[in-house]
Amino acid sequence: PIIRCASYSLPRACLPSLLVASLYRTSKGSSGPPESPLKRNAEREVVRIALSAITSCRLFLTHVAPSRSQPSAVTKSSLRLPVNPMHEDDPSPDGIRYPQLRGMAYAPSDFKPAFNSGVAPAEDLTLEFVYGYRGKDCRSNLYYLAHSVNGHELVYFTSATVVLFNQANQIQRFFREHTDDVVSLAVHPDLRTCASGQVGRQPKILVWDSTHLKTTVELTGFHQRGVGSLAFSKDGAQLVSTGQDNDHSIAVYDWRAGTKLYSDKCHNDQVFTSSFNPITDTIVTCGVKHIKFWSVESGRLHSRRGIFGKKGALQTVMCVAFTPTGTTLTGCYDGDVYCWKGNELASKFNAHEGPCYAIATLKDGFVTGGKDGKLKIWDNRQGFTKEISMTKEDGSLLNIRTLHASPESISNPVKVLVGTATNEIFEVDLSSMAVKQVMSAHS
Repeated sequence: PIIRCASYSLPRACLPSLLVASLYRTSKGSSGPPESPLKRNAEREVVRIALSAITSCRLFLTHVAPSRSQPSAVTKSSLRLPVNPMHEDDPSPDGIRYPQLRGMAYAPSDFKPAFNSGVAPAEDLTLEFVYGYRGKDCRSNLYYLAHSVNGHELVYFTSATVVLFNQANQIQRFFREHTDDVVSLAVHPDLRTCASGQVGRQPKILVWDSTHLKTTVELTGFHQRGVGSLAFSKDGAQLVSTGQDNDHSIAVYDWRAGTKLYSDKCHNDQVFTSSFNPITDTIVTCGVKHIKFWSVESGRLHSRRGIFGKKGALQTVMCVAFTPTGTTLTGCYDGDVYCWKGNELASKFNAHEGPCYAIATLKDGFVTGGKDGKLKIWDNRQGFTKEISMTKEDGSLLNIRTLHASPESISNPVKVLVGTATNEIFEVDLSSMAVKQVMSAHS
């Protein structure tokens, strides 16, 4: 048992002996009848035991109390400890004290350090291939890129690295100028310029060129904790971002000039995504039990809440996309897809059993994906056309979190990238409905 005494820890067994010794020393000088030899010998034995206990306490305090500090090299003599109990004939007195251990850590008695043990090796490690992808807690983070130095590539992120992956030759390139985990990604309409945002006390947004992997612009100073979502405008001149602070603040940048044009508080609850309407330039943000439509009025951002009316129910909105005519489509927590005219709900239909996490628009329709593992194709005129179940090797359904359809300039017929909550990437050919796994990972 240990008793706390001041800033040190004392063995409880030491206290009675210390007390007896103290009482004996106090009464030693007092007058009284002469003591018998038997009593005097007994008191001397008590004093001997007490002094032994005091010595043990000194060793205990010297050995244990300083162990709260960082590991440091010390000598056995400085701790008043005996030599290495495992190797008493060890001529080397040096040992290392660790906070987790009460004892000392010693090198083996026959240990001989290498002649160059204090010199860094001349060789270095080079990142060659990254397995996995961050799909569990991020959305809209998987895209096709245009022609680059290695041909058509996919771009996505994991940890603090943005990966550019060429499927044809299985070669990866890496953008590694972030200083913390990347949590958001957007691709410019030119399919070459990318923007990525990270977490941190003062997170930064980096706009960079996917050909040379060099940062063009760094945007910092507004968001806190992290940059949760990013999106370019249709003409590519502006970049919208939402933060991970308490207000999930929104900002619009003239990214080429490196200036923030507008900003405002977005919503108290979590914001999942933000996107520009390609027809109206309205910005749409959505998340936990809200959807907002943003426009610039009188030189500042102005938001309008989505009006659900009697056609729908206020609920968490998981994703947003736009038809070629500018109609806003949102996937909802109950599996419905809501169609919006302006900020008012115009119609809805059920798409999935469980949350609809992702929507990607096509030339004449769109595709949806959800927690039920179904990838469904919808035609703007005919409605639902066909579906495919995305399954793992063991037959269990995949949780689809992200979808991105290839532009016609890259792939014809159109292909769709599928990112899952278990951090895998698939590619689906919409003409043949053939599924190819692009990236596997642990969950």
